[in-house]
Amino acid sequence: SRFGHRASWPCPVWAAVGLMAVLPAVALASAPADPSTESAIHVLRSSIKAQRGPALGALQMALRQLRDPALAPLFSALADSVNPQLQLQGILGLAQLDPAGKLDLARVAAVRSGPLQAELISMAMDLKLLSDDQARQLVGWSEGNVDEAVKVLLLAQLIADGSFEGLPILREATASVNLGRRSLAALQLVELQEPGAVEHLDQLIASTHPRRDAVLKMVLNVAVRFGFTHAGPWALKVAGNRAIAIQIRMQGLHAALTLEAPHALDQWLQQFASAPDLGTGIRLALIGLRLGAQVDGAMTEVMWQRPEPLIRQMGQVARALATGGPITPAVIGLIDLEHARCQRWALQYASSQADQADAIAILGHLILSSAQDSRQARMELVVMATYALWEQDPQAAITLLRTVLASDLKSEPLWQAILLGLIRCDAGSDAHRVVEGLEPAGQRQTRGLWLLLEAKHSDRLDARQLADLGLLVRGGSIQGPLRLQAAWRYLRLTKQSEAALSQVLDQL
Repeated sequence: SRFGHRASWPCPVWAAVGLMAVLPAVALASAPADPSTESAIHVLRSSIKAQRGPALGALQMALRQLRDPALAPLFSALADSVNPQLQLQGILGLAQLDPAGKLDLARVAAVRSGPLQAELISMAMDLKLLSDDQARQLVGWSEGNVDEAVKVLLLAQLIADGSFEGLPILREATASVNLGRRSLAALQLVELQEPGAVEHLDQLIASTHPRRDAVLKMVLNVAVRFGFTHAGPWALKVAGNRAIAIQIRMQGLHAALTLEAPHALDQWLQQFASAPDLGTGIRLALIGLRLGAQVDGAMTEVMWQRPEPLIRQMGQVARALATGGPITPAVIGLIDLEHARCQRWALQYASSQADQADAIAILGHLILSSAQDSRQARMELVVMATYALWEQDPQAAITLLRTVLASDLKSEPLWQAILLGLIRCDAGSDAHRVVEGLEPAGQRQTRGLWLLLEAKHSDRLDARQLADLGLLVRGGSIQGPLRLQAAWRYLRLTKQSEAALSQVLDQL
């Protein structure tokens, strides 16, 4: 499932972060005079030819992120493709270009694969491309064009928003042979207080099905995302079942606490008191942090009383969350203890929950404290913190990041991480202003990223920069999503995008 949930449980990192590890030197001024346009067309064509799975998704996300109306013909052709994965990406691309930001329901109905239709709807819900009215329309369609599993998926959104119609669909789905479908339907019936519905979820806990754990995670995620409070006691059962992997038990305990299940706090306190090792104690303390303002005073006190400096500092953060006291100094103190999970929590908190002033201070500290630490994990934090800082306050991002990049703190890995974070920002956001007048003089790969940032966010490349962008496209020095974005921007800046799309679409 691609269901997300409230920003309190870890989520995968944006795929482009991984490119930091695979960026060889970018030859900007010494490549042979190969036709850059042909290379750009080749890159664009390769992005939709014989691609499947995550690789295709990453490439198409790179195109969708450009938010360029000139890509509409490409997305329209993909939406009509016989390749189901291309069809999915095309429909999403058109929805993200749509002024109303909504899916074309007729195209959704044209997707003949039930699992793919479900994947499309799930991604659209995550991207907020599906309104309640559209969800009701899809649930109500009786022509057989909307898979029953998709209707179960849609009903979760409608139940959460109080506009539910579809009890017979859910009852029928609990008899499905598909473990995920019947479990998701049972979860919703539990929320609707349907008699006997929880027995289906209890059967999920006891199941020996090979996908049992994946379905448990999905159901817990959906329960938290949509605030299905009546599922809280069941989540507590998951948390207390020692036959289940500890990661899922912790997720169950987090869900039970978030949904305010009776006795959830008692179970957290008992598990914390009997934690067999520091790692388990930290896992439990992180649950407290992820509860945010919901964290209970009893939790903060037992964390605060622990002898381990890390857990004590987590307790200090939790206390600030619970009382509304000054949070930034406590979070900065936690960041400085160099624990990876706690640093990721700090990033997530600043990105999605903190007040703007606290968010700017925390994100700024994450970046500054990483300036002399070039380890991959720290640079990945810088990528995400840079992006989040721009999203919070572009002017604050310009001030802080320019100061860092112009100071003695700067390093090649730090330059690259900041550039990747800015490249991640949506096109048209003027993120290139951060590096105006600060063209790097270091490694060629850093200058290549700088050039891509300029090309993506600015229409004012001079002749030399445009030539260097062409070299970047055809040099093979960057691959995947970054090279694809560079290729498209080269075609746009040289006013060849329309002709290039015609060539690509002729061979689709």
